Amino acid sequence: MEKDISINVRSKAILYPFDDDPFVFRKKDTPVKINNEKLNTFASVKAEGLEFFYGYPLLYYRDDRTDKQLVAPLFIIKVKFSREGEDLLLSKDESYPVCGIQALSKLGLRTEEIASINQSIENLFTSDPKNGERQLATQALEIIEKEAGISIIEEINPSQLSNSKKLTKEMSAGLYNKSLIFAGETTVFNIHLIKDLLDLKGRNDLEKTSLSFFSASRTADVENEIMPILPFPSNEYQITAIQDIFKHSLSVITGPPGTGKSQFISNLIVNLFLAGKSVLFVSHTGEAVDVVNSRINEQFRNLMLRTGKKELRQDLKGRFNELLADSSKRNTKNINADYVHS
Repeated sequence: MEKDISINVRSKAILYPFDDDPFVFRKKDTPVKINNEKLNTFASVKAEGLEFFYGYPLLYYRDDRTDKQLVAPLFIIKVKFSREGEDLLLSKDESYPVCGIQALSKLGLRTEEIASINQSIENLFTSDPKNGERQLATQALEIIEKEAGISIIEEINPSQLSNSKKLTKEMSAGLYNKSLIFAGETTVFNIHLIKDLLDLKGRNDLEKTSLSFFSASRTADVENEIMPILPFPSNEYQITAIQDIFKHSLSVITGPPGTGKSQFISNLIVNLFLAGKSVLFVSHTGEAVDVVNSRINEQFRNLMLRTGKKELRQDLKGRFNELLADSSKRNTKNINADYVHS
């Protein structure tokens, strides 16, 4: 669920539920007895098919597109309502919070940067059990402030929230020491997925993207068999796989750990380069990219450029300047098959 909520909300969420923060920065899981009539009604009406989340602190901002004042929680944790006799209780349904995608996006961070911050937040909550609530809050904010500028309007103090003072349109945009509870669907990514699909539906240039494989007419497979250049050790199955990749527009190569996938990928990238193609190499683990990048650039300097992290992208300008400086000092050597063999 997209966590942008109007300050005049009536149905999506309950703003200002508690005087302190019982869930985000409090490591002890102690159920909170609900005496708030609005929360009681909210839990009953919204329960079917939805789950509940608690967010703190709140980023307050103005959305120019909708011309509304909105809030988005900086940190979010899943919570659950339960009954104990006549009492309604609210407790954690997760061990520690995650970053609010909407809030961090509003701070100018991209998906991969948010994921990196979220990992740092997880490490913070699981590292030192002795950290107090105030210390945790300070350290969590420092992690975000290293990556994005954030205007902290109210001091973030988990033990003393400012929920007694409601947000108004006259207040400045920034981070406030306030909280909310909201209901959402099981997956928090549904709205993002729907938005992406709707955006794709309106695109008329799919043939220029990787989706052209599905939308464009199939082209005949290439019959000419290449003889791969193999700067790294390779077996007959890997050689055949490289040849098949050059024949077909889509290939899937699999192999268990220890079967030389990184060597195969390194050979493949070199051969694609020699064929005049550009390559985007991605992996769900940075270590896999590091291995291939190190192996290739040890033999063919600057053939690969890492861009998967913010600091790496920031270094690209310097890398390009170094390349230009190097090329001006010596005659540029065209890399071809003979050079690879040498």
